[in-house]
Amino acid sequence: MRHGVKWLLFLGFIIGSIFIAVNHLAAYDLWMASRTKLDDETLRSIERTKLSDESIFLARATQASFAGATEFNAACRESNDSGQGGYTTLGCYIAPYGRVYVYRIDDKRVEGIDDAVLVHEILHVAWARLGKGEQDRLSKILTDTYNQISSPKLADRMKKYDKTEPGQRANELHSILPTEIKDLPAELEEYYSRYFDDRQIVVGLFSKYSKPFDDIETKLSNIKTKIEKTEKFIKTENRELEQLVDDFQSDSVALSNRRNSINRYNHNTVSQYNTQIDLLNTRASDLNRRIAKLKKAYQEYTQDIKSYNQAGVTLNSLNASIDSTTLSSVRELK
Repeated sequence: MRHGVKWLLFLGFIIGSIFIAVNHLAAYDLWMASRTKLDDETLRSIERTKLSDESIFLARATQASFAGATEFNAACRESNDSGQGGYTTLGCYIAPYGRVYVYRIDDKRVEGIDDAVLVHEILHVAWARLGKGEQDRLSKILTDTYNQISSPKLADRMKKYDKTEPGQRANELHSILPTEIKDLPAELEEYYSRYFDDRQIVVGLFSKYSKPFDDIETKLSNIKTKIEKTEKFIKTENRELEQLVDDFQSDSVALSNRRNSINRYNHNTVSQYNTQIDLLNTRASDLNRRIAKLKKAYQEYTQDIKSYNQAGVTLNSLNASIDSTTLSSVRELK
């Protein structure tokens, strides 16, 4: 009986500790939100993304703000070091009492990206405020939804998150799916309605700022495939033509040497010689045609390399516009 009392007391202590911890965070949020006035830049972003009052409350509770490179790198050093799943760090939130920082991006080519990042980080804040039971329930729904999405790029991204942030897959999906995927199951749509007045606004921003990257990456991939195919053709054709030209020159010299020994009064001999000349000329025409085709392929190959490098410069420029630190570049082809 006494053991039972001790167990109940111990269990009560655990439940009480959890209750105190949860309520302490809620009290902290209320206190911080009551004393935080979001700056105009953040308020304009919230207005553009049509966030709900609950999201605005979480933004105030975490003093959400945009920052330049120096301030952002200092505040988000841990996230920058981890690489955020192998992708450029654009925002950070250190749970549960930290602030939300978003890297300020002014490049019009990726307009809206920092707005979407703010929403992404606020959803991390929301996840940290959920109880374990709710997190477990959502984890299954989020995972099932993710498994039905056919996106190699997202799959690669999640694999990198699994390596750099083990155990945080559900947390990341909680922020990624509602901000990047247009159609979600009704159960998730209902859940996310507490954070969005219009979720499709943010999904639209994602599609808009992702397009320049997707277009350039597709262009690079297509050009590279063409370059590799042309390079293979050039090497094979060049090797074959070298042998064919050598054979042609040898046969041409041999036929020329026979010319002086031909009996011009022997009709059959002259006819055979002329036939061989015609065949040699046909071979010459075929060789010239193939050589011209090879030259054209090489010209296209050279132009494709130039186009690839130009596209690489554009992609590097886009990446640099959203990178607060150092960025690896697309290596030029020579």
